[in-house]
Amino acid sequence: IALMATASFLIIAVSSFRLSPSSRGVGGFDLLAESSEPIVADLNDAAARRELFAGQASELDGVTILSLRAKPGDDASCRNLYKATQPRVLGVTPALVAHFDQPAATPFGWAASAAATPEEMANPWHLLSEATAPDEPLPVVLDKNTAMYSLQLYGGIGQEFSFEYGGTPTTFRVVGLLDNTVLQGSLLIGEANFTRLFPETSGYRYFLIAAPAERRAAVATLLEDRLSDEGFDTSDSRRVLADLLAVQNTYISTFQSLGAIGLLLGTFGMAAVQLRSVFERRKELALLRATGFRRQRLGQMVLFENLLLLVGGLATGAMAALVTVLPHAVTSGVQLPIVDLAVMLAIVLVVGIAAGLIAVWATMRAPLVAALRGE
Repeated sequence: IALMATASFLIIAVSSFRLSPSSRGVGGFDLLAESSEPIVADLNDAAARRELFAGQASELDGVTILSLRAKPGDDASCRNLYKATQPRVLGVTPALVAHFDQPAATPFGWAASAAATPEEMANPWHLLSEATAPDEPLPVVLDKNTAMYSLQLYGGIGQEFSFEYGGTPTTFRVVGLLDNTVLQGSLLIGEANFTRLFPETSGYRYFLIAAPAERRAAVATLLEDRLSDEGFDTSDSRRVLADLLAVQNTYISTFQSLGAIGLLLGTFGMAAVQLRSVFERRKELALLRATGFRRQRLGQMVLFENLLLLVGGLATGAMAALVTVLPHAVTSGVQLPIVDLAVMLAIVLVVGIAAGLIAVWATMRAPLVAALRGE
């Protein structure tokens, strides 16, 4: 009973964490955009906006647009069933690093980083600020799902790996891992290293946009209209992140179904174990009845034993599940599904009590003389 409760409750508790988009998952940005052609101008600069948007430049007041360089490549997110051989590379600009130095900025969720100085600990993007020597590995930041599932990088911070770009092998070193972010599927390196690695790639093709909620649709329409020649296309950042997390939630649903099946089988097994226990002890129970114990007293004793084992098993399973999921709940900021888990525990408890009552009924109906003949 304890093993059944522990295994089933543990699986269901772990699989109850459904992933959903969060502000830290999108870094506080409302829109994501990509362009099919590079845009040389800095869309966050007032002069560049007046030149590109003329009289409509004022519509972008209060809108933050951070541009990243991009080298097209394979999608290394969990949506790609094949192993990426040349993942897309994004060049993180000094403007993006400076943006997250602001106290009011919403940071991306970080799972781990190689930050050593107070500045890097406050803003791990500084790990990509400086250019590295040509013979040194390039510092790279990855989403942890990209690292573990798509690229099979299990070494964490400090692990080195290589990909071939332009016929030349390039070595990267992991200095940061993001936690379930919209940047999943790309290798993020500093702009200085990006321009050295891809000197033929000019301009910016990936954009992070923060706009007031009431103007979000108008901003997206304006950018797509005035930059249509460059193939500018915007997307809602939370919707993009939800699409990425949907793949993981599918796996979670699968494990939850397996856990529910295990719990169902374990519940029937629990009833069988209780009935078998009573059957094997029928001689002992008959002897107790012959020495003066009443049927009601024996029934209470059997029910108490079964309940003790049941509650002990549920407590063991609950503690094991809590130890397993608590670190994830703390680091990811998710809430424990208390109501759902309480309902599951209550169902198991009710079924266990019902099985115990059946065992009691079998005890009280056991024939006294036939059982005593074997003693």
